Amino acid sequence: MLTNFFCRRSLLFLIINKMIKFVPIPILLVLLSWSLPVHSASEIRCLADVIYFEARGEDRAGMQAVGEVVLNRVKDSRYPDNVCDVVYQPYQFSWTATQYRVTNWGTYNKVYRMAMNMLKGEYKPVVGKATHFHRSSKSKTRWHTSSNMRKVAQIHSHVFYYEHP
Repeated sequence: MLTNFFCRRSLLFLIINKMIKFVPIPILLVLLSWSLPVHSASEIRCLADVIYFEARGEDRAGMQAVGEVVLNRVKDSRYPDNVCDVVYQPYQFSWTATQYRVTNWGTYNKVYRMAMNMLKGEYKPVVGKATHFHRSSKSKTRWHTSSNMRKVAQIHSHVFYYEHP
């Protein structure tokens, strides 16, 4: 996949070199921007990891909802402004404090593609502005009973909330 990206990029640069005498600079800049990744590989990996480790047993909607929570936090000024900092913020996702490993690479590859598409904005929101979730059967704390938490949705075994300021 990475090789494919560099081949397409090299081909684009070759074409641009031939066209530079004939095409205005703004159009060349647009062509160049299409060849560059919008998000870093580490951001994609962080989003894929949180989706995989928190929701790998869910269907597509359940997995997407978990990814949405992370992206909603990135947009919210109360949280860090990039995916990896949100995912690895202390005490937010229990799996980050352990040595979890990917056991099903087929599922992980699907999740990775989903994460890439979500970072591009290619998804239809399913949990609105939700910034929190918990697994309905495993919640050990009672943060979700706070008066400022508004339940947004329940998708399979996860319950999603928005924290009202």
